[in-house]
Amino acid sequence: MWGLYLDSERFGGFQTVIRFDNEKSEMLDPERGEINLKCVKPLPNPPEFEYNARVSPVNHPELAGRIAKIYWHFDKQSYYYIIEINGKLKSKRYFAKDLAAVE
Repeated sequence: MWGLYLDSERFGGFQTVIRFDNEKSEMLDPERGEINLKCVKPLPNPPEFEYNARVSPVNHPELAGRIAKIYWHFDKQSYYYIIEINGKLKSKRYFAKDLAAVE
């Protein structure tokens, strides 16, 4: 399942999206450590892209990177992504329509 971790001190901020296993009460990403399920707000659908997926901006297909961070936009009720290209995080927010999967 995918959800928002509501403890803003962990995982990079209040809007950070995490993947977790509700039945086992544990995080599916061991690098992030243990979670308290009482602090998780489940999201209705999974994101279009998962962490570390290879993508490129649709307006710059020559640039390829990976999904480094996934956040939730409350007003738009949508996921948005921060990508890493050549080891550097881009400052732009990308929505799914702005990205294309790279093989």
